[in-house]
Amino acid sequence: MSDIVFARIQTTLDQLQRAVTEVRDTQEATVVARPCERDKSEDSEQHPARIDRLTVALSLIAAANARDKAFGGDLFSDPAWHMLLDLYVAYRRGNIVTATSLCIASRSPNTTGLRWINLLHEQRLIVRENDPFDKRRTIVYLSKDGFARMEKALDLAVESNWKLGIERIRFKK
Repeated sequence: MSDIVFARIQTTLDQLQRAVTEVRDTQEATVVARPCERDKSEDSEQHPARIDRLTVALSLIAAANARDKAFGGDLFSDPAWHMLLDLYVAYRRGNIVTATSLCIASRSPNTTGLRWINLLHEQRLIVRENDPFDKRRTIVYLSKDGFARMEKALDLAVESNWKLGIERIRFKK
């Protein structure tokens, strides 16, 4: 690939990233990523407040993958949850999610995935925006409320495991 082509691609990618950042900064539904709020009064390294939410989300995705591997992908269906987990992980990692990739993350047909995207949007859990560089694509991310509710859900999952005596969520990277 010539240096000129590579430079153009890099410039376009940089412009896209700046545009997405600018949109997120100016939207009312903007989310500010923050680390897990840790309770320093607890001595135990395993206390639920000390487990990173991103790790919890990744472990839930890994558990669903393992479940699907054991039972097949057609037995269980939870498209909205898979979408919300995918959006949470993408946001925490600084990645952009398109509607197409979110439909894939839902583990359902595209038409079903699009219906779930509409429902999550109606519930104000996600925000949809046109890609400023490719009008065929739609960028999707968690709304402020969606992000807060995901963090609460992840905290409650850890707390539930803690109460059951599951002291540690193990996740292989």
